[in-house]
Amino acid sequence: TNLREIIQAAFDNSFTTTLITNGHALTEDLVRFLFARNVTLVVSLFSVQKELYEMDNGLPDSHHKTIENIRMAAGVYREANRIVNGKHVRRMAIHATVQADNLADLQNIEMFCDEIGIFFSLAPLAAVGGGACHSELLISEDGMADAGMHGHNSIILSRTASREVRRQVCGTCLYGLNVGFDGNVLFDAHAGYDVGGLLGNVRRDSIDVLVKRQRKFAPALFRNITGFCPVRDPAWPGFLKRL
Repeated sequence: TNLREIIQAAFDNSFTTTLITNGHALTEDLVRFLFARNVTLVVSLFSVQKELYEMDNGLPDSHHKTIENIRMAAGVYREANRIVNGKHVRRMAIHATVQADNLADLQNIEMFCDEIGIFFSLAPLAAVGGGACHSELLISEDGMADAGMHGHNSIILSRTASREVRRQVCGTCLYGLNVGFDGNVLFDAHAGYDVGGLLGNVRRDSIDVLVKRQRKFAPALFRNITGFCPVRDPAWPGFLKRL
């Protein structure tokens, strides 16, 4: 209910906000509010095919509304599209979690993104939560390599991370300040509830202290795992135990 207040406070304090949404509740008023406050808008989309999309979210007749909302938002965000040093810069993206049951639709999502001028991001399903319960949806490394041919890149991977940890890893985890519902700082948007307030809490600690602490712990995390994302790495539970 206080989403706008949070985004306004972040903007007033020179933070860059990324909002990830299913897109179903977007309105033009909200999208223009987000755009004016430098929010990067990411819509999580399983498929552009009606049957697949509604099978995944369990909401009958929701496909048309979501696709129209995405088109509307892309029209607003098109004003920010530009070329910098020969590279296209986008502030809106669709992010697809790659699963065995939506592999065949990735090319269609890519074509949709190209049509409306937004970025297309991919990442494999993590073997946690629902992914752990449905191993049949997980794909092999070869399958992910094939899927990657249809994505522009990933909003998760950071190329500049190579300078710090010698490989591309999750930029949200390495550079971002991630806060859980209870105020505790997390390693990334999904990882770190297990450590409680070890990394600090926004209700108790200053932003300066939290950022410095995060900048110390995040590189240490990636020295102890081999993948790009904590929740997708088998070494993550061992790291937590040592922590």
